Amino acid sequence: KKAETEEKAARYQILYSVAYPDNVTVKNFGYFWLAPTLCYQPSYPLLPGPIRKSFLAKRVAELVIIGLTMYVLIQQYAVPTLVGSVQAIDKRDGFWLSERVLKLSVISATVWFLGFYAVFHAGLNALAEVLRFADRAFYLDWWNSVDLAAYWREWNLPIHYFCKRHIMMPLVSAPLSLPVNVGVMFTFLVSAIMHELLFGIPTHCLRGYSFVGMMMQIPLIQLTQWLVRWRGPESGLGNAVFWISFCIVGQPLGVVQYYYTWVKNNP
Repeated sequence: KKAETEEKAARYQILYSVAYPDNVTVKNFGYFWLAPTLCYQPSYPLLPGPIRKSFLAKRVAELVIIGLTMYVLIQQYAVPTLVGSVQAIDKRDGFWLSERVLKLSVISATVWFLGFYAVFHAGLNALAEVLRFADRAFYLDWWNSVDLAAYWREWNLPIHYFCKRHIMMPLVSAPLSLPVNVGVMFTFLVSAIMHELLFGIPTHCLRGYSFVGMMMQIPLIQLTQWLVRWRGPESGLGNAVFWISFCIVGQPLGVVQYYYTWVKNNP
């Protein structure tokens, strides 16, 4: 058993090209700040050879084109819809507001997809290419998520790894050894606070919209996991709940709330 344990430990041992204390340098710390990761380690796997200029140029071009496309879509389609939503709320017209939210869901999802591609594919890959950062796994196929828990694990891997390493694992490991469910709830609590600050400070709207939206993910995760156990992952019910709750209702409704509050605070 001792030999098996040592063999297993050797198999999963992480070997760094820079060992402590040689990693305690300004250069090493500066690379960590620039690298497309939030988890520090003494060294990272690097790609050999020079920067691929054609690859970098494609990613930069994608950033520019997507940025311009998002600006046009927001100005031409999102803003007029949001203006109408303000009038609907003022008139307490629920049918009109529902129509505004559903109409906004199309443009909201489109802009969000473009923004996701710009940040996680074009932007992070461009940065990784400049730094020769070898780990290019910034996201997985979250659009095929069978439940909401899978989506939150897969859509933003740098944040997922950070939360797992620095929030979740310290809670469920010794000496705290809290139940996994408690660790998950506390992780979502921290994430909810950060989302509220991220969206509330720029819009001058700390009303708890993002906080409530994030905390509501916990019962939705339970619902989608129950649906998967009930009908199986092939049914697509969990994936359908994700798309409806997140893209068709959740995102556009959140945008309407923030825009309405911003308009009323800035007449």
